[in-house]
Amino acid sequence: MNLRTLWCADNAKSNHFSAARDVFESVELAAKVVQETRQIEHFCSTLIRTKAHLFVHSDRYDGEEPIFMVSMSDKEVVLEMPAPAASAMTSKTEVIDLTTTAPGGAALFTLPNFRMTTKNVARASRPELIIRTQSREHFRMSGKRGARQLAHLLVADTSNQLLLHDLSEAGLCFHNTQPIPRNVQSNLQAVLMLEDTPLTIPSLRIVRETLAAPSLWRYGASMQGLQESDLRTLRRWIQQVETHPTAMRFK
Repeated sequence: MNLRTLWCADNAKSNHFSAARDVFESVELAAKVVQETRQIEHFCSTLIRTKAHLFVHSDRYDGEEPIFMVSMSDKEVVLEMPAPAASAMTSKTEVIDLTTTAPGGAALFTLPNFRMTTKNVARASRPELIIRTQSREHFRMSGKRGARQLAHLLVADTSNQLLLHDLSEAGLCFHNTQPIPRNVQSNLQAVLMLEDTPLTIPSLRIVRETLAAPSLWRYGASMQGLQESDLRTLRRWIQQVETHPTAMRFK
């Protein structure tokens, strides 16, 4: 099965966030197909451990609420389904496509033999292959240079100057001492500060949430709606930090 071709054909009209689809549109795309059993096991274990947000795409449900992989056996995975997705699916066995963010880009995979087993729980066979994508825009640089903070984030209704763990042209990872409510994670208002230069982020969407330490949450987020001029500013800034770190100004 050509997963990438199938994905682009079946989901081209979908409007909700898809990291994989964004990456597919990049001319600098580099895709890697993972089929080795141990690598697939490691990938699924990471999804479970990090409580990664998975976005399901099927004929009956193509919504914005994430689902979660909660456990795995030798042959199956168990999924926790949000109410809208659970009500849209049936107990009938089918195949569903999923996307999720991954280090360096995004991932796309298919779960065969998917079926609802209880009200909010589904089971499926483990994926047989995973498409890992990577592009230049998903290169991530550290949020710090030694002890100096290169940039920070201001998010509405949270504490000021959130520390960045890393940053790319497409997304960022930051820490917060309080959990961000799930019902606002899909559309946060934020400002990215590059030294003294503010970049308004019209929509910051949380795609990954982990507890990095007691009372310290780590969030991976996609930046959406940036103006082209701001994207150019961010691209130049990242390139300057990569190639000429001593030229950066710090206060």
